[in-house]
Amino acid sequence: MSFQLSSSQRGKTVGMDEELPDSFRDEYWNHVKETLARVFGKDGSLADEARRKLERLESEKGRHTIFYHAIPLEVAADLAKAAQITQEQQAAYLELQNNWNQVPPGADPEVVRKDSESVREKHLGLTHPEA
Repeated sequence: MSFQLSSSQRGKTVGMDEELPDSFRDEYWNHVKETLARVFGKDGSLADEARRKLERLESEKGRHTIFYHAIPLEVAADLAKAAQITQEQQAAYLELQNNWNQVPPGADPEVVRKDSESVREKHLGLTHPEA
């Protein structure tokens, strides 16, 4: 299994046994912060706090690279304590992804919803720093 790195590192992949570049981690958490603010109306400092918790956990137990399989929308929803992600929030997140050059123009918001459900069911509960 490997990771496809995001917009500024497009075309590069990182294998499961490799370290994620700090630039990827920084970009990922910036996306979580922006999603918290623009999609959920929450303070981005929630993302900073979660990142610090994850980094403390990693310093004790090793890297949790699998955490970065969760899309920023799901992490932000979890941090915002959102019971569910609405269609409006999905559309707002899709717009952010377009701004980040991560989604082709005209992408279907339903794809974002399905990806979100998949991540929530398979990864987020198992890899969240507070889990």
